[in-house]
Amino acid sequence: MAIVAAVVASGGGHTGYAVAVGEALRRRGAGLVFVVEPGDRWSLERIGAVFGEDAPVVFLPRLRGPGEGLLRAAAGRLGRVSAGVLRLSRVLRRLGVDVVVCTGSNHSLLAALAARLAGVPVVCLEAADRVATRSRTPALLHDVLGVPVALHWPVQRRLYPRRGVVVGPVYPRPPREASDGPPGGVEPGYVLVLTGSVGNPRLVRLLVRTGLERVVLQTGRLTPPGLVSRLRPGWRVFRFTGRLWEWVRWASVVVSHQGLGVVEAALGYGKPVVVAYNPDLYMTSGWEDSVLLARLLNGVALHLGRASPRDLEEAVMEARGRRPPRLPWGAEALAELVLRAARGKRQG
Repeated sequence: MAIVAAVVASGGGHTGYAVAVGEALRRRGAGLVFVVEPGDRWSLERIGAVFGEDAPVVFLPRLRGPGEGLLRAAAGRLGRVSAGVLRLSRVLRRLGVDVVVCTGSNHSLLAALAARLAGVPVVCLEAADRVATRSRTPALLHDVLGVPVALHWPVQRRLYPRRGVVVGPVYPRPPREASDGPPGGVEPGYVLVLTGSVGNPRLVRLLVRTGLERVVLQTGRLTPPGLVSRLRPGWRVFRFTGRLWEWVRWASVVVSHQGLGVVEAALGYGKPVVVAYNPDLYMTSGWEDSVLLARLLNGVALHLGRASPRDLEEAVMEARGRRPPRLPWGAEALAELVLRAARGKRQG
């Protein structure tokens, strides 16, 4: 009987990690269930694009959204979240899930609690941009619950000396389908600027003041694409797309904040990158993390809190002369770690 893994997809980079490990697990014959927040259409779209629209999905509310205070969020959602954890634990037992894969965020913490209630082992993945500091959820699961934490880089081992396992960089693999060029007849070789699912207004404000001419910008929720288009009518601007890989494939340089997107562009597509550190993301990795991540990707680090438009232009020019390293796809080793945990449960 095939091993069944429940993989937590919490939006943004967390869903990217979920897709990556899901692909590697499926190649090994494992059954998959994805744990998604209710109303997270972006994650459902990305999962459906890779695994089919009928991919099994169960829903679990998160305790806190991006930028929300923990106490305020908990006061308003504790009852609904507690019921969701209990419901998920029953679903895990009913579906015969053998292992739960957490991909960070407080959403994963709740899924891990549901797994413990169901008697299911947990494996957690730290973020690729957490090179100098630890994420809260992986750290808590590692220190308190004894959960093994998969790591992208050998340097991260010092953050998890007891149960850290280096698997290599984990990121979604490029789709195999070919494309003749970027969507809409745009000429290849543009600067692609990614701001994530939420957005990065600080980066957008800096970008529109540069002299960069050939730019494709993904704005996220916080910046209306029409506003940017009025300021820079020659740019291609959009809020979201389920086929972002088409734009990455034909870019000359990719600029993105610290996170999975910049890792995926560098290692999955071989693109020179600028890691544009966003100090407004106070709950995520810091400037030191971004500097070290850029070094690992042979990219350029830029502090958006200190940068001028000229600094951004120079970072793009410098990145163009660099090429990222070629490294093994870490999702394969992560899948094996997950399957070992599942086999241990069955044997126990």
